[in-house]
Amino acid sequence: MVTSRTSGTSDVPSAPVDPVDRDTAVRVDGERFPIGQIDCDGVCVVTVRSTPQPQHATFDVLNILAELTPVSLVTTALAPDSPIHERFDVDEIDSAGSEPTHVFQAAVRFLTNQLRLGAALTRNEADVVWFFGATAYLLPVLMARLSGKRVVLQARGDVPLTLRLRWEERIPSVLAGGLAAIVRVLEFLSFLLAAQFVTYSPSMAESLGRSPDHPRVSCLGSRFVALDAFRPATSYTDRDGAVEVVIRLDT
Repeated sequence: MVTSRTSGTSDVPSAPVDPVDRDTAVRVDGERFPIGQIDCDGVCVVTVRSTPQPQHATFDVLNILAELTPVSLVTTALAPDSPIHERFDVDEIDSAGSEPTHVFQAAVRFLTNQLRLGAALTRNEADVVWFFGATAYLLPVLMARLSGKRVVLQARGDVPLTLRLRWEERIPSVLAGGLAAIVRVLEFLSFLLAAQFVTYSPSMAESLGRSPDHPRVSCLGSRFVALDAFRPATSYTDRDGAVEVVIRLDT
């Protein structure tokens, strides 16, 4: 059970949150179903990191899915002290200790990890593969499909844009833009192969070039707060002017 904890006055009521009981829905063959009603023999979650991290958000997703079906994780660079090790079956294909210093080193690791991920997914017995972020990993998506698995892609942001901005600090902007365009094409091809594309909101789907009304797009995402219980009680137009900052707490 999770409750809100705030200091001072808050417009958000405190209430228990049970992610599994919410009507979190996806589309299957054009129809919407609560995720708990979708029959499958296990879910394999896939994440990719360049440096060792505890992956707290991944831990939350695994806990939610574990209430519905057997769950395993295929990942890279999972921190040794991550609680995921103790609770879930983990296949760590690469323990990468440091981030590549050159864009071409990153490209080699990107290709190598795709091959390793594809082999790991072929071995995994789950019939649903949930790519939690790694939306541009076309080869493992293809290998999962060829092995008869259903593929779900969940976007966590605009990966090509993020990479382009990072690469522009190291290489010419034209080259960075070209490489980012390649990543966007890979992401688009992965979407074509996937059974489902999940985003946190309709606006996020649109920003990634996906129509929220597409039969294979689900815009409810994996929200860890019950929005029907936690919602603003005071209209934004009735509030005093203020600047609030929400930062990234973990990666």
